[in-house]
Amino acid sequence: MSRISRANLFRGSTGVAMRTCCSVITLAVVLGFGSAVFAQIELDQLPSSSSTGQPISLILEDVDGDGVLDFVAAPRQVAYLVVRLGVGDGSFLDPTLIPIGSTGSRLLRSGDFNLDGVADVVVSRDTQGAEVLLGDGAGGFDSELVLSAGTFSIGASVADFNADGFADVVCFDTATDTVRVFLGDGAGGFSTVSPVGFGDGLYLGCAGDFNSDGFADLAVSTYESLTIKILHGVGDGTFVIGQALTTHADEWIEPGDLDGDGHLDIVALNQETFGVASSIVVFLGSEAGLFTFHAEYLVGNLAKRISIVDIDGDGNRDVLVTNTASESVTLLQGQGDGGLVFGDTIFGVDTPYDVAAGDLDDDGDPDLVINGLYGQIGIYENISLPRFTRGDCNLDELVDVGDVITVLAHIMGDQPVTCLDACDGNDDGLVDVADGVTLAHSLFVVPSIPLPGLSGCATDWMTVDSLGCAASACP
Repeated sequence: MSRISRANLFRGSTGVAMRTCCSVITLAVVLGFGSAVFAQIELDQLPSSSSTGQPISLILEDVDGDGVLDFVAAPRQVAYLVVRLGVGDGSFLDPTLIPIGSTGSRLLRSGDFNLDGVADVVVSRDTQGAEVLLGDGAGGFDSELVLSAGTFSIGASVADFNADGFADVVCFDTATDTVRVFLGDGAGGFSTVSPVGFGDGLYLGCAGDFNSDGFADLAVSTYESLTIKILHGVGDGTFVIGQALTTHADEWIEPGDLDGDGHLDIVALNQETFGVASSIVVFLGSEAGLFTFHAEYLVGNLAKRISIVDIDGDGNRDVLVTNTASESVTLLQGQGDGGLVFGDTIFGVDTPYDVAAGDLDDDGDPDLVINGLYGQIGIYENISLPRFTRGDCNLDELVDVGDVITVLAHIMGDQPVTCLDACDGNDDGLVDVADGVTLAHSLFVVPSIPLPGLSGCATDWMTVDSLGCAASACP
């Protein structure tokens, strides 16, 4: 993937863009303990997308076994999957259409259901239950199997619910308020166990080991009682109903460890109504599988999906939220204690509905694919900028006379350096004798002139120059 120059950047209240001669490439800048900059490198339309607006579920998965992430989308209004194979530089090949049994796709999940090392998928649907398609290892899918998951299976989760080493599927049937469990046999087949019934408006759920007993559990949202119910797996595909979390969250639920204690927490989405701000609610988990309310954060309007991933490389999990009516994606940066701080907002996709994160260009940073309600697909490269301390040319975490010597030695050609930006003491985009003079003045002349730009260890994203860091002493 080609790198985008930081020249000609301007920043508004909600984003950053780079002007070119013919277009505007939308960037989102997120600054905090870590830093992330996203550049929209492609904006495309799914084939035969409906102009009336239909939900589209999206996953990133290596479906052709080449070690590169591909994306698979399930548009609701057509009877096929859309597969685009990743190249490895952040770009994708042209789409391939994979026929499925019917329209009405709701949610797409992946798993290896026949233990061949190839990614398979399950698609929950409005009618006719859920459909399992086995990957062929070349980017295609075949061996279609329909799971009798009720007449309105709005969602599904994949996990090993009976601890036999095989991937199982749970479907959430809102028509009958039941959780339906399908136990995988490791060969692509499934058997059923007794469904778990609800009487208060079952909606969606997610899987995770919430009580650290080694068995997969479920968290399920209910839109009538506005609670999240925890179902603890007992290791045979059945569940014991546990804690009910009182919340007005009625939409998406996503598990992730936000406070770094090794136990899964839950982020739940309260969609509210069109034109009214949505919110996310954070519940912190414990070893016993009990959750406590931690915080609630307002996001955009008509929020739809949540993704939890360490976007900025600081070791803390961050939260992405798609806001369909606000036409934006909100990024909230994790602080490592369960708290979140608002970063910038990502724009560029019409009515964003779903978001998936993964390293598309093999640079170690998670990139984004965002899809819209009307079939738009935006691919965003994470061009995260290095953190460094201005003047710490030798990267020993100090700014002292050793850095003056390193700058001068580098200019004479005797000393290679790995962070040119740190050596640029006067921040003029060049490393020359003036930087040695600036560093010496800041160290030895009273009153000293502070070095420009950075305050301690930070990013230098607003400076227009080509200097970078191959390595940094910053955490």
